[in-house]
Amino acid sequence: PFYYRVISVVIAVPFYYMLPTYRFTNLDQLNPAYLKAIEALSFVSFLSIVISAGMVYLISKRRLHQSEEVSLVASLLSILLFRHTALYGIDPFAIMVISTVIYFIRSRLIYSAIVLLSIGINEKIILLFAILGISRLLFGKNKSNVHVIVPSAALVLYLGIRYLVNAPGCEYQLDPSTYLSSLHFNILQTSSLKGLVLNILPTLIMVALYICALIANKQRSLSAKWYFQPADILPLVGLFIIAHMVRVEYNVGRITLYCLPLYLPLASSVLASKLSEN
Repeated sequence: PFYYRVISVVIAVPFYYMLPTYRFTNLDQLNPAYLKAIEALSFVSFLSIVISAGMVYLISKRRLHQSEEVSLVASLLSILLFRHTALYGIDPFAIMVISTVIYFIRSRLIYSAIVLLSIGINEKIILLFAILGISRLLFGKNKSNVHVIVPSAALVLYLGIRYLVNAPGCEYQLDPSTYLSSLHFNILQTSSLKGLVLNILPTLIMVALYICALIANKQRSLSAKWYFQPADILPLVGLFIIAHMVRVEYNVGRITLYCLPLYLPLASSVLASKLSEN
C-alpha cells in the first residue's frame, strides 16, 4: 500500500529544501538527493513524535480536565512507547494524525476533513476510526452517525482507489482467498520468541493501558465519553486480527500501537497515581 500514502511523503518535501544536508564521512558513494530525502523523512518522524506527545498532553489536560502532572505523565509515556513503532517509517506521522483526530473528535468538520485526507496518509487510520465509530454506535454512548459514515466512506474510497490504480505490491491484502492461509502463517510467526517480543508485548501494553483507562473512566462525566468508552477495545482487537489476516509478519505490534492515543490520555491518571504512591 506504499504507493497510496502520498501525503506521508509529500509532507517531507519542504524539509528536503529547507534542511542543511548532514553528510557522513563513510558514505561517499551515497546519492546526495537520496540522503536529503532520508533526512527530510526522518525529520518528519521526529516532529510527529513531538507533536503526538503534545496532542496526548492536550487531550489529557483540556479534553479530560486532568492535572498538569497526569498530563505530563501521559505525554512522556507516549514518547517512550513510540519505541514499539517503526520510528524509521510512517508510524509516528500516522499516530500524530490519530491524536489530532481524537482531540478534534467533537468537531464534525475537522474530524471529517482529517479522516478523508487519511486516505492518502495511511489506510490504518481510516480502518481504526471505522471500527471505532461502528463499535461506539453499537455498544457505546455519544452515538454519532458522522463518526461511522465518514471513516466508512473513506475506507470504501481507499479500496476503490486501490482497485482502480492497481499499483504493484501487496496484492494479496485485497484477496480474501489468502486471508486464512495468512492468518495461519502469522499465528506461527507471532508464536515465536521474536513474535512474542514484536507482536504480543506491544499489544499487551495496549491492553494494560485500556484496562487503566477503563478504571479511570468510571469517574468521568458524559462529555469525556467522546475520548474514551469501554467499547474502544474493539479497534485494538480489530487491528490485531486484521494484521494477522494480511500477513504483516512481525509488524502486528506496531500496528496495535495506533490505539495509543485512545487509551493513554485517560490511563495516565491511574499510572500517575501508582507512581505517586511509590
